[in-house]
Amino acid sequence: MSEEEIRKIFSRNLTNLLEEKNKSQKDLVDFIGVSSSTVSNWCTGQKLPRMDKVQQIANWLGVNNSDLLESKKAEQQMTYDEMFKIYTRGKNSLTPQEKMKLAKIILSDDKG
Repeated sequence: MSEEEIRKIFSRNLTNLLEEKNKSQKDLVDFIGVSSSTVSNWCTGQKLPRMDKVQQIANWLGVNNSDLLESKKAEQQMTYDEMFKIYTRGKNSLTPQEKMKLAKIILSDDKG
């Protein structure tokens, strides 16, 4: 896997985890002690943090390093199936969390 692919995976996972944990890039800046442009570069996939920073971020988010560094293709497919079932129930019965999951899937599908 190329470094560019790893950067993209990391940026997608970091962005998703920050959102899931209700944390902002500013929160990460304050915690890890780097500039806002550094965190922005991580979130946009322009740069990849050193492994010691990846470990600090993972600890702060309460996840494993692999949750930041590995692609979740199998989970994504499961999510598509899950969201299809949810959507067929009718959009008015979706919970706010289900609506967010569905929106993320639609937006990520439009990008790729």
